[in-house]
Amino acid sequence: MAYPGSRFPMMAYDAARSEIVMCCGSQVLAATGAQQNDTWTRGYLTGWTAKSPARSLPIRALGAIGYDSDAQKVVVFGGNQNGVPIGDHEAWNGSTWIAVTPVASPTARHSAAMVYDPVRGRMVLFGGRAGGIIAAQTWTYNDGTNTWTNVSPGTQPAGREYHTMVWDSVRERVVLFGGSTGTRQKDTWEWDGTAWVDRTPAAIWPSARYLHSACFDPVRGKMIVFGGNDGVTLSDTWEWTGGTPTGSWASATTPAALTARSLASLAWDTAGARGVMFSGSNATTFFGDTWTLAGGVWTAGDPLGSGDATAPSVSGVTPAGGATLVPTSTVQLDVTDAGGFRRVLLVAELPTSQEVIHNGAAFTATYQESTRTAITNGWRYVVRRVGGWPRGSWTLRPYAIDTSGNENA
Repeated sequence: MAYPGSRFPMMAYDAARSEIVMCCGSQVLAATGAQQNDTWTRGYLTGWTAKSPARSLPIRALGAIGYDSDAQKVVVFGGNQNGVPIGDHEAWNGSTWIAVTPVASPTARHSAAMVYDPVRGRMVLFGGRAGGIIAAQTWTYNDGTNTWTNVSPGTQPAGREYHTMVWDSVRERVVLFGGSTGTRQKDTWEWDGTAWVDRTPAAIWPSARYLHSACFDPVRGKMIVFGGNDGVTLSDTWEWTGGTPTGSWASATTPAALTARSLASLAWDTAGARGVMFSGSNATTFFGDTWTLAGGVWTAGDPLGSGDATAPSVSGVTPAGGATLVPTSTVQLDVTDAGGFRRVLLVAELPTSQEVIHNGAAFTATYQESTRTAITNGWRYVVRRVGGWPRGSWTLRPYAIDTSGNENA
């Protein structure tokens, strides 16, 4: 299996194609030199795949990246190109990169953060360094009109760089944490599409830091923050649960083998119901490794591997896939493997959507009336959907990986 080289990468999850997109980055511990313009994708079961687009991105590091779920494009804005801030707007359509020329755009910058707000249909970008200036600007992008707008809210976080932003799908807000204003920060803010609100709690929070990694875990309803630098390179994990007037931070467990690092990329893999973190570095060393996070537990390595050649078996699917369900239908299937499992994910592919049924640790809320029972060499799933199944054809799709890395057909 091929792997991307170690680097400061840029990563986002492409929900339309059920894969993580990773691009560009720097392979040296400096702002210039050894910058990349390659593109890789990573599916839940397929591992890393090098892409050969008809057009590649211009080289860069420290660009802002996000996924527009309405336009079904991964969007990149700006970055550092051999020490010079750039301000181009690029879009990945699943096969190649397209240079976009918006009606208006932010100035050239690097080290900004960007995430998509699907409720209001806007990409949201904040901060970054534009030359010698750390920007204190909130920009939104409308793909339909191909226009960036400087929103200029009355209250907003101080200008900063090397911060993180995620989309909290539970509270339907953008969440910003940390970064550097020239001084490392530990504040937490929410953007509701109109205004920024400071949600920093009065006690218990991560140390002031920048260069950290973050994603949102929609299964557990938490923002995950890992590592970064608070004067030293960190290896801690924190979880944010949003709330009003403030949310709460809680320290989580990090395994000793997960080395302290900064500028790793962390993205949530919806199909795999897990976070995926790649690379990063400390002051002297790059790490070209991959870690996954599911149910609050970090796991080292790639989900694929080598060993016995027998793949997990799926049997006893009742009714057969593609059958038309009525709201009260119960669906059953067995997943078995003599060598045991590393992970089993169960997904329902409905007429107009895809839903995670069991994320490897528990049933999701929509399927909480379902059961999983131990059978010889595996599990029997009996699936019931809260509120009933929508009428129409369906497919119940298990993604099973055994302890040797084999996957079901």
